[in-house]
Amino acid sequence: MIEIRDKIRDVAEGSPTPAEALQAVSRLKAREVAQRWAEFPGKNMEGVASFQTRRGQAQIGAVRHNQDSDGIDSVEVWVGPQQGPPAFRLLNPPMLVPDPIGSEILTEYDPMRQRNIVRRFRVDPLQAIAEVIASQNGSEQG
Repeated sequence: MIEIRDKIRDVAEGSPTPAEALQAVSRLKAREVAQRWAEFPGKNMEGVASFQTRRGQAQIGAVRHNQDSDGIDSVEVWVGPQQGPPAFRLLNPPMLVPDPIGSEILTEYDPMRQRNIVRRFRVDPLQAIAEVIASQNGSEQG
C-alpha cells in the first residue's frame, strides 16, 4: 500500500502548476480523510467517535468529502450526529499530529535560538481533525 505522503508527493510533483498541485493535493487529502472515516472502527452506536486531544475531548460525528469542480475540495465535519450543516469545512485537511516517536520529521531553523528545531509527527488525519476541533473550542475540557 502506498503511504499518503508518497501519494501527495507524486501528485504535487506531477502537477503542471503550483495552483493545480494545491488542488490535486487537497482533493487527495479530502478523499483520504473520508476513506479513513468510513473505515474508522472507533464509532459509537450513533456513529460518533471521541478523541483525546491536547486540549481535551473532541467528537467527530461525520466526515464527508465535498467535491468542488471549480476549485479546492474540502471535508465537511460534524461534531455530533450528522444533523444540519457541518460545524467545520476544512480546505486542505491536516494529516499530521505531534508524536515524539513519529515517522515524519520536520526540521526548521529558529532564528531566535540560532539553531535547527526538529519536530516529529505521525500521519493520523482523524486525530489531526480532532485537534483542530479542540483548538476552536469544540472540545470538552477535562
